[in-house]
Amino acid sequence: MSDEQSVPPMPTEPPAPSPKQRPGWLVPVSTGIAGLVLGIGSTLLVQAAGGDDEAARTFTLTGTVEVMGDTKTVVTTNSGLCGGTGGYNDLRGGASVTVYDKAGLIVGTGSLGSGTVKDAATAYKRTCRFAVSVPDVPRGKEFYQVEVSHRGKVNVSESDAVAGLFAASIGD
Repeated sequence: MSDEQSVPPMPTEPPAPSPKQRPGWLVPVSTGIAGLVLGIGSTLLVQAAGGDDEAARTFTLTGTVEVMGDTKTVVTTNSGLCGGTGGYNDLRGGASVTVYDKAGLIVGTGSLGSGTVKDAATAYKRTCRFAVSVPDVPRGKEFYQVEVSHRGKVNVSESDAVAGLFAASIGD
């Protein structure tokens, strides 16, 4: 044997890191990213299936209420706003609107908008029109009963209610 030992050739690539040489943050960060991706994906899947779509389960009931009377029961302002007086003094902008289902349970509350004069054909007759808005009414009730202030309930079919076709009149 010779006194000379052979030297192995130099590697052309660096050695692969052993598991002990991985950075300490790599596994927790990778796990966190994977969890985030799974969470976002499952949320989007539930929304796409309609499981969390509030708008699909509710609607805003809209329509009009007209108060008809003479100059003693329906008053107007110079700006064109109107409202009831005397026996109709509860019929003003902001008056309560309550929606019931067919079993008589309250399913929504809202209010009248500002009243505007619809027409004044004669000096003694007036019609005051109010917009009705009741948000978040649940769908699937077949028909609804709508009460303005304490004036009694008016029935409206679900299809008309969803389409914004609720209409009621009070007075002569």
